[in-house]
Amino acid sequence: MNKMEFENVSFVIDGEYSVKKYNAESKNAFPKIERGAHCYEVIRGNSLPCPDCPLFSKDTKGNVAYKSPYNGEFYFATFANIPLDDGKDGFVVSASKKDPDLIARDHECELLRRKAEIYRMANYYCAWGYFDVNLTKDLITSDIIEVVDEVEHIIDMSLRGFTKPLIYSDYVKWFHDVKIVSKHDEYKDMTDREKLLERFEKGEKNFELTFRTRSTSGQLTWHRHNMYLYRDTKSDDVLAIYVLRDIAFKLDRDEVTKRNEDVMRILASEYATVLYVDLESEIVSFCNLPQIADQGFRNAIRNMKYPDLWRYYIEQRVKNSDAERLSELVNGDFLKEYFKTKKTYTYIFRVGTEKEFKYFEIKAVKTEDGEPKSLVVGIADKDEMIRTQQEQQKQLESALVLAQKDSLTGIRNRTGYDIEERRLNSELSKKTLKEFAIVMFDVNGLKDTNDLFGHENGNLLLKNSCKLICDIYKHSSVFRIGGDEFVVTLTGEDYKNRDKLLDKVRKTVERNEKKGAPIYVNVSIASGMGVYDSDTDADVDDVLRRADTLMYENKAEMKANRDARIKT
Repeated sequence: MNKMEFENVSFVIDGEYSVKKYNAESKNAFPKIERGAHCYEVIRGNSLPCPDCPLFSKDTKGNVAYKSPYNGEFYFATFANIPLDDGKDGFVVSASKKDPDLIARDHECELLRRKAEIYRMANYYCAWGYFDVNLTKDLITSDIIEVVDEVEHIIDMSLRGFTKPLIYSDYVKWFHDVKIVSKHDEYKDMTDREKLLERFEKGEKNFELTFRTRSTSGQLTWHRHNMYLYRDTKSDDVLAIYVLRDIAFKLDRDEVTKRNEDVMRILASEYATVLYVDLESEIVSFCNLPQIADQGFRNAIRNMKYPDLWRYYIEQRVKNSDAERLSELVNGDFLKEYFKTKKTYTYIFRVGTEKEFKYFEIKAVKTEDGEPKSLVVGIADKDEMIRTQQEQQKQLESALVLAQKDSLTGIRNRTGYDIEERRLNSELSKKTLKEFAIVMFDVNGLKDTNDLFGHENGNLLLKNSCKLICDIYKHSSVFRIGGDEFVVTLTGEDYKNRDKLLDKVRKTVERNEKKGAPIYVNVSIASGMGVYDSDTDADVDDVLRRADTLMYENKAEMKANRDARIKT
């Protein structure tokens, strides 16, 4: 007989391991397959004895190899637990010549990439516990992991009376009855499998609840529960990631908290370290921390309150004159006074000594109106960027160009904007300027473009973004004030048409994002506009700060919409 290849073999067996149905290729691969035949008869000749097959221990998944009598090659069978039409347990058996690890990698790479992002967003490394769920089949499909001092431990659920396979609905009932001491009805509603499936079909994919729980030691604590739902594009099952975080203090679920999380998510995309600081309790938690962070700093975050933590950071890393400036961030009187008029605090500082150092940037964002009660603090390594900028500046031939022209885009740079700002402030003081607006832009995806497509295409992204802005704001001054930030000052006709022009920018960006072309071709930029108000604005900087705040809100909205499109 000619050598044959079988690539799409699958059949279904019941709890007694008898074949219920099979596809056409199964008949070629398994000469003894027929309805009612036992599994071990069908795959007779396998390289593993039947008693070793994970199927017979009713595991939800496993692998067994068998040798085809037709071509003499080994195939791998993968077993997946499913409910049959009669409601009883059954299994789907699928086979391929590929190694099962490769099958899983091909099948799951998209989901694994998505799950990695979800774990990061869920503050996974601060989790108390997490596991994966198949909501469609009502199964917990991974080990239940507990995280203690950043070390993962598999919880032996058999000690709690559970047997395999772990049923999701059984677990949430146990957790509700044994662990939760507040918000019982809300937890039931949030974790109900049927309701979750219904809400997912309506487009809801992320769920969160904060409640009081009792720890294993009997102490009361606060937990935040997150569920992240998505669909397996292969099986069409609805899957979920279940995450529990032990939080040191309770954050009320209001608009302020939502804004905090939006700011943290935005900063996490640009800053390697992102800390959340509660200025009242002085407790620090992190939503982003690089893997290379030394253990001393990790322990300090867990054990020190904010003033001591920040002094520790300065003492250990900032051994130069920038230390004095950074110390302002633990001065309560300074923070109250500074944030009366400003939303963000940004400062480039040096890590190291006066002679040997690297440049870092710190950005502290006030997350509510009025007196600051909390800050989101981002810290990023800017050494390569700043030194590159310094080197480029040295090579500029003209002092005038050095002062005002951006070498990449050809428009005016930060220095040019500073000159423009002084001019506008002068006109305001003389009362010769009655109306103007400032539009702030931030280019999305610059870092990803540089990493994935190279700096040449990163530069192309900046140039195309600049062109989009300049083409729309033809009668206004456009400035590049940072690596991925642009500012436009509006007067005259562009000021009168300011709302139409901003709407045109956003609609253009929306169309670009839907085209699916590389981002450096169809650019995406966040935008926010501040309009001068003589009753409330003391100077140009007040208008710029308002534009910056609105730009961050637009950026968060764009990211949420983008994530929603990816999930669907």
